[in-house]
Amino acid sequence: MLKKYKVSILVISLFAATVLFTVITYESKVGPTSTTKSSNVWVSDCEIPEQRPDSLTLTCADAGMRLEDLIWAVWDVNGAVGYGTYLENNCQPSCAEGTYSRTPVYVTLGEITEFNGRNFLNSLVITADQEGELPGGQPSISWDLPAPSEDDLLSE
Repeated sequence: MLKKYKVSILVISLFAATVLFTVITYESKVGPTSTTKSSNVWVSDCEIPEQRPDSLTLTCADAGMRLEDLIWAVWDVNGAVGYGTYLENNCQPSCAEGTYSRTPVYVTLGEITEFNGRNFLNSLVITADQEGELPGGQPSISWDLPAPSEDDLLSE
């Protein structure tokens, strides 16, 4: 029992150290963040504007690729840095019957675009934690998150 407790403490400590390192590294590149700079920063989740979302769906038609349990260490007009879980459906024997793999990942959003008075982060990089691999065998993937359309903003 004591061994499990020590392992849990070690894992939590490594996570906290990793997030702290990420924030320090990020802020050394872009400068300190402020809440006023982050209040008008958005991301499009399947064309729905979100701020600091706890999940992002990459394949909107079937949700076969998505991010969940997102925790944001940085969120401002310079970009966002967070941690979460990447899920990908293997679609075997079909996507309806497939199983999801779960991978702990770091998430980075960047490339801000202004649209209708809102700042949208529209580039996404997902990197496997602990120098691991994503389901396709690659250490990271990039994804474009376009800003929502005028109609999407009107339907809020």
